[in-house]
Amino acid sequence: MNGRSIGAVIGGIVVGIIVMFLFNIVVDKLYPPDFEAIKALGNNPQKIAQYLRDMPAGFHLMGIIGGLLRLIAGLLVGSIIDKQNLMTPIVIAAFFLLLAVLDSFAFPHPTWYGLVYITAIIVASIGFVYMKRRA
Repeated sequence: MNGRSIGAVIGGIVVGIIVMFLFNIVVDKLYPPDFEAIKALGNNPQKIAQYLRDMPAGFHLMGIIGGLLRLIAGLLVGSIIDKQNLMTPIVIAAFFLLLAVLDSFAFPHPTWYGLVYITAIIVASIGFVYMKRRA
């Protein structure tokens, strides 16, 4: 990877994180956090984990959609900066796949969340790299 490729990877990751931050603002408007309920749970990690698992399915789907938007934005920016190198989107996709795995296991979610999220990231990444290769 040359300097342009490294810049493309960094640019793609930064833009992807910004997109996710902006998308989380939208999710907070749709599903505002109930601070009173969270405060009532106290410092009991099991109760907090169960509270988060019991959030509506739409809340968890928004997390998956946000992750996909973050991935696509990062891949597009990285590919615009470095049009030639096929390794650039692969590195960006690997970074966002790592974030998806960490998100799936580090925070309490329903079981289906991790399976759908990680699968969606892998399929979208492979599809993007395949389309870029064909172009």
